[in-house]
Amino acid sequence: MMILSTSCATLNEDECKSSDWHSLGLSNGKIGRNLLSEHTKACSEYSIQPDITKYNKGLELGLKSYCTEENGYREGVSGKSYQRVCPIRLEVNFLKKYKLGKKIHDNLAELRRLEGNVDRLNSQLASSEAGSSNYNTLRNEKLSVESEISLIKKKLIFLKARSGYDLEDIVDYF
Repeated sequence: MMILSTSCATLNEDECKSSDWHSLGLSNGKIGRNLLSEHTKACSEYSIQPDITKYNKGLELGLKSYCTEENGYREGVSGKSYQRVCPIRLEVNFLKKYKLGKKIHDNLAELRRLEGNVDRLNSQLASSEAGSSNYNTLRNEKLSVESEISLIKKKLIFLKARSGYDLEDIVDYF
């Protein structure tokens, strides 16, 4: 049995001829991708038609392991985009956790951006004369950014607590 790498959407002639279409569908499903049209296009160059029935049966099995709440959360936290491949009966719970994970991802990205702003402002403050209008402006801007950071950290604690996952790393925000 040959299982193909799914990192590339195209197959060569030998892969098209010898593919275990069920296994290929299964591996594609496990990563949340339906690549049948790409595989069909690649194989059509060699006048080879994929076994769509076998591919779809494998895909359905693979999607059962991909379209879980836990995986939805993991995909969202990692910032991956959802390809809308989950069957309706699994998609509701997958998307609920995916959206929560995505909010965490987006807030973490914003937190990193704001922390970079604080670093930049600290550098500017260090080279600015204390008491000058520029210094006071920079200090006020830094206080504002630090306030935003505090709000995002609170939001992250709330979101992570809501997720039911990764509760042990909440202390990282204190």
